[in-house]
Amino acid sequence: THTLRTTASESAAFKILPNLVMITPNGSEINASALKAGELVDIQWKSIGTIAKPANVDIQYSVNGTFSDAVTIQNGVTFNGSAYNSTWGTCVLPSVSGAETAGCFRWKIHAGSIGTTLKIRVKDSDGAHPDSTLISTNGVSSTFHVVRNLIVLQPNGSEQLTVGGSYDLKWEAYGSFTANKIDLHYSADEFVAEALAILTNGNNDVNGTACTLPTVTQGGAGGCYRWT
Repeated sequence: THTLRTTASESAAFKILPNLVMITPNGSEINASALKAGELVDIQWKSIGTIAKPANVDIQYSVNGTFSDAVTIQNGVTFNGSAYNSTWGTCVLPSVSGAETAGCFRWKIHAGSIGTTLKIRVKDSDGAHPDSTLISTNGVSSTFHVVRNLIVLQPNGSEQLTVGGSYDLKWEAYGSFTANKIDLHYSADEFVAEALAILTNGNNDVNGTACTLPTVTQGGAGGCYRWT
């Protein structure tokens, strides 16, 4: 007669670590949907599990996507489930479940980030908490694109201009443009069928006299033209 007996099997001790997960950018921002330098974007992430308190994260971007060229967007961003108020305004938190904590940061996209292999990551601000013991991974986005951009500052829609008068047209430029030249046009039909030239092949800085350049940050360049 033989008797079979089962015994319990037990693993060695292991850890389950909290995690940081990027939500936006999410990799859909490519080609025609690429992000534009100089515009505002809400960087969003969440934690699964609890990281150190107070929870502060550093946010970085990488143009080559490997973070060997990591550039700091902001260090020490408070991360407690409340919308963060940055230099560029208050961000919108992503929706998360009850066991998760949401975080966000509003960023004016730097001209230095223009490229097609961009990534953003959030990581614990406290160097005394190595990733191997605190969190299972830094929150790293999927690859996305950032393209060059021109942003009109003036007119902004609130003006009533007078025929024969003078008005300063102002803009911001992010990224390089051919020979640093631009054209200016106006239209009475929102450029559907009409685009009338104000300036052709002008310099992307100061055009005309007594025109005051706008103050521009994030690697952009200001331009203006006094239009009569």
